[in-house]
Amino acid sequence: MPYIIMKRNDIPDGILQVLDMEPNTSQRNYTLDPPGQTKYVNAAQNDTVVTATAAGIETMHRDASGLAAWIITNTNDGTGAAAVGTLTVAFATPLIPGDTVTVGPQLFTAVAGVRTPGSNDFSLAAAADAGIATDLAAAINDPLNSAGALPLVLTAVGVGAVVTLTASMDGAAGNLVLASSNVPGVTPVGMAGGVDAGPVAAADANTGAVAVLALYGYGDLTVGAGVLNLAAVNGALVGGAVITAAQLPMVLNLLAGAKYEAPRGVQISDTGV
Repeated sequence: MPYIIMKRNDIPDGILQVLDMEPNTSQRNYTLDPPGQTKYVNAAQNDTVVTATAAGIETMHRDASGLAAWIITNTNDGTGAAAVGTLTVAFATPLIPGDTVTVGPQLFTAVAGVRTPGSNDFSLAAAADAGIATDLAAAINDPLNSAGALPLVLTAVGVGAVVTLTASMDGAAGNLVLASSNVPGVTPVGMAGGVDAGPVAAADANTGAVAVLALYGYGDLTVGAGVLNLAAVNGALVGGAVITAAQLPMVLNLLAGAKYEAPRGVQISDTGV
């Protein structure tokens, strides 16, 4: 879908209208065709964001519409980290059927034979550290075992005697408790290191928004329009802010005049800046 973006800042909203650009509105097949492009082209909104912090809670100090408001409420400063933990297998201790390994709320039980998907078990049949670690990793990764039970998705990789678990998302929610009924048969470490990202500072949201508008020379008819792809937008943002490919269409919509508002009092963070 094309995005028609207003470069001039001297044309009021509701004046410039695109009547019938493909996909056509007048000839649209409502079963097959996407919504048409008949619309008014408005300039991008970009109110200056101002926040206030009280008792460690940062909120919007006043209403703000447009790009900077979207940046401060939809991105972070990039300081987050994913939790990591390990489970080290030492079969010779010995590890026996009935021993258990706990990953957060999920319990995995050792069995002598082949593990059964959906039964929350792992196999000791390999009778060797590396083989058991590989099977334990497979059990943790098995969606029939962990789907809906863990607070977030984990990736478990068995290399040698060690299963390394990594949270799928940054944040303290990944600091799951690891436990074993037989230590050192299976020795857990972590999970730890999961850190929630901080908010983008208001000044950085404002600076980044102005830099994004400058990519296509908004309000400056003496320069040509630049590139508005994911790399260019992220290159313009500051303060650690980064958007994803899935967020790029929303940013382009905002530049094409879409409305976005962060009302006064909306919480930005619970730790302040």
